[in-house]
Parts: sequence; structure tokens; C-alpha cells
Amino acid sequence: MIQYPYALLVARGRHSHHPPYPTRLPIQIANDVILATLQNDVLAQTPRRFILPPEYQSLLKRFSATSLRAIHASLAIEDRLAAFICAERIKQYLQ
Repeated sequence: MIQYPYALLVARGRHSHHPPYPTRLPIQIANDVILATLQNDVLAQTPRRFILPPEYQSLLKRFSATSLRAIHASLAIEDRLAAFICAERIKQYLQ
């Protein structure tokens, strides 16, 4: 990488898709999402069940948002929330 610090991307044809979502989530937002996840049974938690309890609404209220996407664009991806839940399941399993 030091020898070749640049990359060239050649694309043919039209690309009408949007750029990918930002992947870096600020640590404070990540910690708040994890804390909201931990307030319920993590072993029964899924990304869709995450939006049902009142902790989700308090998280949205704290950031003055109407959805996770409004808090940060990378939270619009359901896999990000699933990764948080999976990581917390593993931590509980190891305890």
C-alpha cells in the first residue's frame, strides 16, 4: 500500500445507485444502541424486535430522531443492528 497509495476504478455503463452508506458509526451512538439492546433479553432479541420496546423510543427521543436512519445513516442497514445483537449474545454466552 505504501508503494501504490492510489487505486483506479474503471466502470463501464451508467451507475444509478447511490454511494454506499458510511460504515463508521460514532462510538457514542454505538454505545447507546448497545445499551438499549441490553435492556431486553438479548438471547431473544432480533433487529425487528429491537424497535418494539420503549427503550427504542427513548433512544430516538434522545437523538430527536424518528428512526435509526435519522440518527446515523449506517444504522439504516439491518445487518449493523444484527451485528450488535450477535456480539452481545456472544458476550453473554462467554460469561
